Amino acid sequence: MIDGSDEKLNARMDIMRFSVVLISTLIALLIPVSAFSLSVDEVPNPRHTNSWTSDQANMLSAAAEDRIDARIDELEDKTGVEIAVVTVGSVDAATPRDFGTRLFNHWGIGKAGEDNGLLVLMVEDERRLEMETGYGLEPELPDAWLKRMQESTMVPHFRAGNFDRGLEAGVEAVVERLAPGLAAPAASDDPFQAEPTLPDLDFDPPTVPTPEPSSPPASSRSSCEGGSTFVYILLIFAFVVISIVVNHVRRTCPRCDVQMSRDRTDSSDSSSSHVYTCDCGFRRVINVSTNSGGSFGSSGSSFGSSGGGGSFGGGSSGGGGAGSSW
Repeated sequence: MIDGSDEKLNARMDIMRFSVVLISTLIALLIPVSAFSLSVDEVPNPRHTNSWTSDQANMLSAAAEDRIDARIDELEDKTGVEIAVVTVGSVDAATPRDFGTRLFNHWGIGKAGEDNGLLVLMVEDERRLEMETGYGLEPELPDAWLKRMQESTMVPHFRAGNFDRGLEAGVEAVVERLAPGLAAPAASDDPFQAEPTLPDLDFDPPTVPTPEPSSPPASSRSSCEGGSTFVYILLIFAFVVISIVVNHVRRTCPRCDVQMSRDRTDSSDSSSSHVYTCDCGFRRVINVSTNSGGSFGSSGSSFGSSGGGGSFGGGSSGGGGAGSSW
């Protein structure tokens, strides 16, 4: 049989559970996309699945990924050059360029000692394309050439919303530059065969000058950062509110519905116990662990560490490359 004190306790616990659900729902609704910015460690290495593309922003179709992988496979077989194509929604770095350099060196794109790697990075929320080269590729893919190629070959497709075509065209331009004799896909297999062939990018393409699109305005970025700050404040507020509610319920006498007083504290090496008593004689012991445990993520593992795939060759970035906005 349930007495009145148990009913009161259950009612308070229901209120506490409702408060937790309500606050969690508000947090889920208010968290902006920028709060889910990826760190370098969180981007899956595509080589662990024998791929060259890591499409975390879902900007590519599966067919386009397959075609890009096939072309990079052919280039790597012939020249040893490694290309990683990565899309992300948002990054946790000051700039996409900084993130690209860190990701390049984290994965070691390119062969060790040759540093013949190229990273093609797309950051969706900043509408930014970055291409980073290893030392060994800088003479063959100079910054100026990469910039011209991006603006004439890739960016127009991005502005039209065709990321498949833009990334495939950029990869194909690099392949033609590094291995001119490497045959392009057969016309019957090329879904874009009706489009004109790529220009000879050893010279400036005769394009009509267009205003350089500006990077996202500072106010936009600051608003994202402000949104993230708001989320952190909301999380702290939620934690404080939940803690207060829980402590209030635990320290309330279920018989008298009044706050109990702490009678004593019993301590040991790994924990301590607070003993609360009420004038009616009710007594409650609350255990408090003093074991510090470990830091967040201390038991995690790196992406693909147990997979059956491979890895990049251990190259490093030379700091070269170019970027464009779309």
